[in-house]
Amino acid sequence: MEKMNKEEKIQYANFLIEEITSKFLQKGSPYVIMEGYEYLREVITLYAKQSNLFESILILLENSHAEEAYILVRSMLNNAMLIDYLCNDNKNKLRYKNYMVQPLKSELAFLYDIERAIERGWVKNEYEGLKEKIKERENILRQEGFVHKGEIDTRLLSIKGMALSDKLLFAYYMAFYREASKYEHSDFSSLDIYGSSPFSVISTQS
Repeated sequence: MEKMNKEEKIQYANFLIEEITSKFLQKGSPYVIMEGYEYLREVITLYAKQSNLFESILILLENSHAEEAYILVRSMLNNAMLIDYLCNDNKNKLRYKNYMVQPLKSELAFLYDIERAIERGWVKNEYEGLKEKIKERENILRQEGFVHKGEIDTRLLSIKGMALSDKLLFAYYMAFYREASKYEHSDFSSLDIYGSSPFSVISTQS
């Protein structure tokens, strides 16, 4: 079998997207989720996001923006880890429950940040009912059983944490995620791909 060139690979990838969208995601034909399998709704949603990301990656590659495409590969790996996380849950559905409470934990983390900023005098205390909002969200977590060592469990899901839970995911993490993160966060070691620096260093020593 002859190797495909760049254009043929992109064409084949677009074919795969169409197949996944029509046959697996069943665009236009909603799924019926049975009780006890609610996590599948989140998995299917993540797969739909994967399809969109993959399509965006192909557009970037067609325009020779490989490094920017690499950043989206990082996002796809993030979603892949979440899919694996949800599909390997225990009978008590603890992972699904933790996944679904992430927006609340994230909101609580933001409220904590505001509280700290006010205490340090960085912002004015114009957030009416801030402490009440924090207490309300803490109570929800406590009632839902998110307690760790006697304290409210506000820990957010992390890519590193999920990677360390699975051998294959850790291999992906080492091979792709950390490298792609350099482009995502503009690590100076990754910026040479954009050409030589327009600046020169002038010595001040005689």
